[in-house]
Amino acid sequence: SKRVGFFHVSHFSIYLVNALVFNGKAVVKRRGFRPKIFDDVNRADEPDGQKFEFLPPSGNLFYGVNVIRCGMVKFLTKMGAAELTPYICRGDFHIQKYLPKGIMFKRTQVIAEGGDCCDFRYYVDEQ
Repeated sequence: SKRVGFFHVSHFSIYLVNALVFNGKAVVKRRGFRPKIFDDVNRADEPDGQKFEFLPPSGNLFYGVNVIRCGMVKFLTKMGAAELTPYICRGDFHIQKYLPKGIMFKRTQVIAEGGDCCDFRYYVDEQ
């Protein structure tokens, strides 16, 4: 059976999708790319899983993703270790060094630290 919940779709999966998106940048702009994985996870709507809102390219926004329900927060809270979640989230900024040249990562809030969502944004640096 196909399962798309927390253990299959985590922050790592977002990075995997990002790698595929960045490698297909020309396709993104011409075809209105929307990663299928976000639709699959949202359709599954697992109470302890992720829930995403995809933001298509606009201006210098290459694309964005709002995580509006975080499976990591739910899982670590159930395990009695919610205080560890922000450290996992901070790891996102260490991944940015692996993004292609000219792509910048920004995030201003995470659910683990009281935000309404985790706002992943990838911008094209026009320099």
